[in-house]
Amino acid sequence: MSRAFATSFTGGCQIEPLLVRPRTAWRLLGCGNTRGYELLAAGELESFLDGRSRKITVDSIRRYIARRLDATTAAPGEPYRSRRRGRPRKSPALARQSSSQWTHDARPKPPKEHANPQKGVNNSTEGVT
Repeated sequence: MSRAFATSFTGGCQIEPLLVRPRTAWRLLGCGNTRGYELLAAGELESFLDGRSRKITVDSIRRYIARRLDATTAAPGEPYRSRRRGRPRKSPALARQSSSQWTHDARPKPPKEHANPQKGVNNSTEGVT
């Protein structure tokens, strides 16, 4: 059993914790500190201070998970689409068009600038008498 949510046995009874520390709650939710404290600030999870120690109710964690599951199963007609990260891919039509339009030899070359062998020296003849 996971140490994050271990149950204790007392006299043959199984007791599940009612409260957990933030680190344990984040482990249960599979999120990090930033996301966890965002959930607390948004009121998604219930917590309180016990002295200097923050405690989060296990019941609020379960309710949050249930709300998230209900939100994803509310639209059964819509297929699940995974999120893609990074730059969007070109559509196949654009990729064909761009590859057939330009070949390696036919690409226009940028104009060459005249290289000045003495960089930083002004060789202009303006103002010379």
